[in-house]
Amino acid sequence: MRDFALYVVTALALGLGAIWFADHYPDVTQDQFIRWGGLAFNTAILFGFVVGSNWRFAKYLKFWVSVAALFAAHLSVFVFLLFRIIDHWSLFWFAIAWPVEVMAFDAAINAYNWRTTERSARRVSR
Repeated sequence: MRDFALYVVTALALGLGAIWFADHYPDVTQDQFIRWGGLAFNTAILFGFVVGSNWRFAKYLKFWVSVAALFAAHLSVFVFLLFRIIDHWSLFWFAIAWPVEVMAFDAAINAYNWRTTERSARRVSR
């Protein structure tokens, strides 16, 4: 029940945020909204999923450092692409990039953090 309430609150916050944005920034083009709104939404979903699926590492600082590094890399690449390289961007491209990023980020976090938890587990069991 708690998860459902969290989903409802999140959906309401996103919906109200979109209404507020549309009311306060009427001169934003559809292309700009898709680029930057899509990036914000994609980033939130991507990192929410990656952190949630690797929550067992959450007590380690190394985990949060790796998440922050991946977050910085993700934003750097997409901001560069959206500002400099790509003239027309659609939500379809986020749908293509998302599964690739999830698999890569999940593999990177697991590979980087697994050694830490293995060493800690060995020390505790001795």
